[in-house]
Amino acid sequence: MAFAMAFTMMATAGAAYTDQADIEATEAVDMLTTLGIMSGDPDGSFRPNDTITRAEACRMIYSIRTNSDDASAYANMQTTFTDVSSDAWYAGYVKHCQSVGIVSGRSETTFDPNSDVTGVELALMCLRVMGYDPAKANIGGSTWSTTTIGLATEAGLLEDVTASITSACPRQFAAQIMYNMLDSRTVRWSNDSESYTDLNMGGGYMNRVGMEYLKLYVNIGTLVDVDGQNLTISMSESDREDSDNGTTSFTNLGENYTSLLGQKVKVLFRDNKANDVIGVYATGDNTVYTADMRDIERDGSKVKFDGASYSFDDNEITAVRLDVNDEAISDTFTMSAADFDTYSDNASGVDNTAKLVPATVTFVDNDNDGKLNIAIITEYLASEVTYVGSDRIVAGTTYRMEDENIADDLEQDDWAMISYNPYDDCLDIAKADVVSDTLSGIKEETDYQQFQIGGTWYNVSETNANQVSRGDTVLAYVVAGVIVDISADDGTGAIPSNIAVVIGTGGNASVYGDQVRLRYFDGTNKIVTLSDQNTVTPVEGLAYRVSGSDTNVRLETLETDREYNGYAIKSNSAA
Repeated sequence: MAFAMAFTMMATAGAAYTDQADIEATEAVDMLTTLGIMSGDPDGSFRPNDTITRAEACRMIYSIRTNSDDASAYANMQTTFTDVSSDAWYAGYVKHCQSVGIVSGRSETTFDPNSDVTGVELALMCLRVMGYDPAKANIGGSTWSTTTIGLATEAGLLEDVTASITSACPRQFAAQIMYNMLDSRTVRWSNDSESYTDLNMGGGYMNRVGMEYLKLYVNIGTLVDVDGQNLTISMSESDREDSDNGTTSFTNLGENYTSLLGQKVKVLFRDNKANDVIGVYATGDNTVYTADMRDIERDGSKVKFDGASYSFDDNEITAVRLDVNDEAISDTFTMSAADFDTYSDNASGVDNTAKLVPATVTFVDNDNDGKLNIAIITEYLASEVTYVGSDRIVAGTTYRMEDENIADDLEQDDWAMISYNPYDDCLDIAKADVVSDTLSGIKEETDYQQFQIGGTWYNVSETNANQVSRGDTVLAYVVAGVIVDISADDGTGAIPSNIAVVIGTGGNASVYGDQVRLRYFDGTNKIVTLSDQNTVTPVEGLAYRVSGSDTNVRLETLETDREYNGYAIKSNSAA
């Protein structure tokens, strides 16, 4: 009963298990869960590193071969195994597998159903499902394990299996071996070559195991569009050769595959029905890189980010944008490396400098040739939140909870980052990243500046840059590495600690030469020495922003159009 619960509960697509972080073979576990071949426990866990028994392996094989979990019709079959009683939960599964030559037991009379199955034993079962006869494949005697491993490796059954193949097989790698088997082609014995082949008598490919037993079709192509619950792939000539048919448009998907845009994928669907998709999985042909638009530099005909340069096929790359203004995936267009320097988006209205565009770019090399093929540009609109209600927010315009995906933690006066979600066909509205620390560095660039806050450099427009000075404790809202709002604010709402009134200058009692006496708003009085770089002539009775140490002070004239820690300067007069 415990086994039946573990393998038949929760057969739902894309189940997120409570121990999901421990699962390495995520795609395999996901697909076998969706097909009902494996599943988790009632508590929501999968137990990926627990092992499975030889009887449990028979149940999985039976479910694949018959597309059913009910083996009761086989429970009373005759068997040579004396340790498989007719009333055992696994009787029908083991007896069926023995009758079709999938298992042969430890001996003619012993199956050992409750012992753990090793990876190599499971691989041998899968080879038999594919059509291999151990006798003709020379699998036997003392070398059976070595021969099996070699043949299973050649057939691709052990791909992505990182556990010891000769030890008890963990559940997640049992799933991986079964997943690989479903994607492998069945074989037949060729008398001409006296070997096994995956070509049929007509010279075409034999069916995959998934097609042969589960009517599971596999089509391969580049994912080019997600539109609600529909998606589209494009096929190259080689993709068509590797696919079961020419279907490129699929509907009624229950999962969001936007993250796979631009990647080479395989689409698994049942019974040749484009509206019955089991899952969409990235193939091993993809290398994916993600960078903020502001971090992408031109290196001749290449682009450079994260310290490495990458080339495009024919010096151009195919691009699409997730357009937040049009709420759509754009038509494809081409970009050169130079175009990334001058990219301007529809959302922010920034022209002629990609360094201030709040956007991320996902680059994909989907054919393993070392060159980037596709760029997916996700644009963001940044806007201040001026109202939050139970059913809507206002951030430049009104967004309703029922229409958009709006984060629960947004509050009035926050800044929101808004992007297009093609699966839900609406907007995702989340809080921009918040950075609060000392503004410790400033770099002047053409048309923009860079601020160093808390050890990290961000890009900022000249308009926003005028609101703060080096040494300020700042509160910045950041989207894709670009500061969209910044103020001198430590977040406490306290009276600025770096604003003081000059109450004495050099020549007065106890204040000499380049010294001034300051009174801060907390009542502190102190005499400080002005820096050689100080350019402001202090006037008694005026307030100034103060930076530097007490022996090296710089004064800055206060501006009435700025706020200091949230406080506006209404007037500043010595009179």
